[in-house]
Amino acid sequence: MKTIKVFLTVAIYLFSSMVIANSAVKTIEAAELARAEAIELGFEWSTTVKLIEQAKASVESGDLKEAEKLANLALTEANNSIKQAKYADNNWQDNVPN
Repeated sequence: MKTIKVFLTVAIYLFSSMVIANSAVKTIEAAELARAEAIELGFEWSTTVKLIEQAKASVESGDLKEAEKLANLALTEANNSIKQAKYADNNWQDNVPN
């Protein structure tokens, strides 16, 4: 009975680790796509690529919680840089002196 509990505990741990790793990798991929769009728009933030690199390194080292956190930050930054580009495109005239 104790062997089954240990086995189930290990199995659950490994499964949850795989889910978190998969989630982090997918978030990193989404951040990279959003970053590419921001680059295309000319509004890439310099810190986004650093966060992506740190997230990848965390996945490789097995620190999956940190990887997920960094990947989410990178994705947020990339999306915000796209929003900034769209805002600037729609409101450029506000920056022209009278």
